[in-house]
Amino acid sequence: MRPLERNNNYFTVHGIHKQSYDGLVDMHTHLRGDTADSPTRILRTAKRRGLTGIVVTDHDRLRHLPRLIELNDKLKLGLDIFPGVESTAIVSNKTGESNKKAKHVLVFLSQHDSLTTEVPCYMPVDELNTYVHERGGKTAIAHPFLWDRNSLNESEILDAQNTGDTKKRFDFIEGHHGGVLNLLAFENKHPRVTARMRKLGLMPPIVDTNQKSQTLFRQKQQELGLTGITSGSDAHSTEHIGDVGISYNRSVGLFQSIQAGEYAILERQYRRPPSTRREEILGTLGGWKMEVERRFGINGFVIYDKTTN
Repeated sequence: MRPLERNNNYFTVHGIHKQSYDGLVDMHTHLRGDTADSPTRILRTAKRRGLTGIVVTDHDRLRHLPRLIELNDKLKLGLDIFPGVESTAIVSNKTGESNKKAKHVLVFLSQHDSLTTEVPCYMPVDELNTYVHERGGKTAIAHPFLWDRNSLNESEILDAQNTGDTKKRFDFIEGHHGGVLNLLAFENKHPRVTARMRKLGLMPPIVDTNQKSQTLFRQKQQELGLTGITSGSDAHSTEHIGDVGISYNRSVGLFQSIQAGEYAILERQYRRPPSTRREEILGTLGGWKMEVERRFGINGFVIYDKTTN
């Protein structure tokens, strides 16, 4: 591994890096309602840290995307804003339909029609994948193995991929997830705070998903029909935006580069120390707005209803 310098920030390169790669994108970010900071501050920070673009993946929502694009143009930041959603999908337990689990899936939408696309959520995984693929989008397994509450485990991923219909399968897996690094660092630095938060149900047990997913799925990538590994910080504030990302050739395109294997996963080595404990917690776990809005409902997404299909 060797460092790549961008705007006085240093990155560790995972994989082959070519000097012709002129794009650097954080593929898992939250900018509106799911964050502890304003979209303006997050976009400015992304630009300052050398990112050429971000994939916006707010939870179950797309309605703020036009405003973000307008803000990017107004501030003359020149960032590539890729539309996406961290969608809540449904997996049924083996014990029966009555016991279902909500799991997070990253949905990457095509840019030309994304502003009018309804956001799918609360669909079974296979139907979610089909819905997105029929509209020209891609799907990725979000933070695999992170915790049972909202991450697909190995068995569930294998079930999804072992189908004859390619439209029902995932395209990518998030093999490098900044949130894991942040949570592990927070746990190591503040074990007593972590224990208390876990006891109150505010923080789940964490495993190093990056190491596990990269090892497992690089070996099984072809077998599972996965065409690439994505990388995103899962940033809920400026604290973590751009911690990890994908370096690629902008003239080829982000998703085309991933599918062709012509990209590199980058991790930022230098991170500014948080100024307060509150900032550190919010930057890792997200802001209160996220839980409030999700608890009381969010306008603008598709609630799955099988009777209407």
